[in-house]
Amino acid sequence: MTEPSSQDTIPKHGPTLELATSAANACSAIPLTIRTSGAETIRISGLPPDAELSAGQWGEGAWQLKPDELLGLKLKPPAGFTGQIELVVTAWGPGAGKPVSISKTLTLTVMGLGDMDNRREAFTPATTAQSIGLTALLIVATIILVVAWLGAFRQYQGVLSEEIRVSWKQPDGYTLRPGPKTFRYDPDTEQLIHAGPIDDARKKILAALLTRLEGEGERAAADHSGTAVGSPPEPAVSREQGAYWAAIDQLAYDSNRKSAPVFGWLLVLAGLSGVLGVQIRSIISFVGISCFKNTLDVRRWWPWYLLRPLQGFMLGLLAVLVIQAGLFVPEGGIVPETHWWLAISMLVGFGAEDFTQRLRLVSQALFGKST
Repeated sequence: MTEPSSQDTIPKHGPTLELATSAANACSAIPLTIRTSGAETIRISGLPPDAELSAGQWGEGAWQLKPDELLGLKLKPPAGFTGQIELVVTAWGPGAGKPVSISKTLTLTVMGLGDMDNRREAFTPATTAQSIGLTALLIVATIILVVAWLGAFRQYQGVLSEEIRVSWKQPDGYTLRPGPKTFRYDPDTEQLIHAGPIDDARKKILAALLTRLEGEGERAAADHSGTAVGSPPEPAVSREQGAYWAAIDQLAYDSNRKSAPVFGWLLVLAGLSGVLGVQIRSIISFVGISCFKNTLDVRRWWPWYLLRPLQGFMLGLLAVLVIQAGLFVPEGGIVPETHWWLAISMLVGFGAEDFTQRLRLVSQALFGKST
């Protein structure tokens, strides 16, 4: 492969590259702000020994990455490292007749807590009272959240399982084949009964359940055997079938009209499931930071604990809307059931950062900044 030309300014025809300097303390991974367009491969060199990137592959003396791996990219410095790191970032892409690249230098600063001008501003260890108070707050909030989730789930199930009834008498010579578990016929009251809303696919299934008993078809054919030659054939749909289909139409209409709150309760449940996912993540993070790392700083991180439940609710709600809009499609085109919605919303809350990064990719693709 021909070595591409390299320059410090953006090529007339080729990839673009934008960098932003950043700093972090020695205990943290350093987020790398690298933006590019028109690039096929990104090459990052200049890392200190034992330093690693959160994505990409090491090879030929540098890290090789694809453009979609730049989102959320972080550098983990070596243990105990302090000082500056100068990374050389090169973006390769097609140019006017040959590969073209653009290179820039990204400067990172790794600060040790002992070297900061004001260590108190960098890290304030939580007191015992603060740790106990935050523990109690997490426990109480979790209990309230679980109670609210169970209440919303009962309301949702109540609306979803409400039985809709339509009068219909099963005619002689016909039978109803076994159908969905939410559908049945009550011969005592002569009613068709269905629990929950009926969509078009379910309606077709229900309409096909009415079957003529054996022998009735031959008897009906014999009744029409005297039809004059050249006369039009009898309709394929019998009067009994027409009456049954009309009952199914009415059942579908009534079930959807009375089940209108189902989607609203689904959104509430999805939001609360997102909060549950966030709460699980917060508890895990709190235990790790407070007990194992001993780096809990309540003064700095209280907004994170306070606003995370709100973030989880909005992301859980957004997950349902995004999937319903077709921006995220379940594999195989399956129709999600209730448990699927709740599980995906809870996972969205647990991986809030990952989901927001994915949403950023979607927004960039929709508005022309990314493919």
